[in-house]
Amino acid sequence: MAPIVALEPSCATALRHDAENLVGGGRAARVSGRIRSLAEVVVDRDLPMAEPSSAAVTQFHCHQRATFGSAAERAVLESAGVTVSSVDEGCCGLVGNFGFEDGHYDISVACAEEALLPALRTHPEGQPVLADGYSCRLQIQQLGGRRALHLAELLQQLAEPTSGRR
Repeated sequence: MAPIVALEPSCATALRHDAENLVGGGRAARVSGRIRSLAEVVVDRDLPMAEPSSAAVTQFHCHQRATFGSAAERAVLESAGVTVSSVDEGCCGLVGNFGFEDGHYDISVACAEEALLPALRTHPEGQPVLADGYSCRLQIQQLGGRRALHLAELLQQLAEPTSGRR
């Protein structure tokens, strides 16, 4: 069966790990067994990369790290010539809508200050910042003043141009 590619890590973890517990039954099991991240789908493919990027500070989504890890993403980035400088501990702090709720802003910022924001401050301007999670990208933009790319965007930027492709 064809994989179901989930681009958002929180959706992937919900569909892969929570759906069977919440919905139950054979259908949920069949769907959860097909859920893959983009990196898991392309990890063993020979991707035509033009030139390697130097380094990317990478915020792997906390749900992803907790449930299915970041090995595939690391392998894809390595094969694309990207040196990963990852933020391996903690969370971006936004956590879905948590950071937007009354009384949570200071906690949200404190979480981001644990590892993510210091990593952004030391990462050179002009080098990519990578975060697949929407919340992570939003937190990076709003608190870190940087635009984070999704893995799909970074791979598109690094891809070797081919004639006829749009």
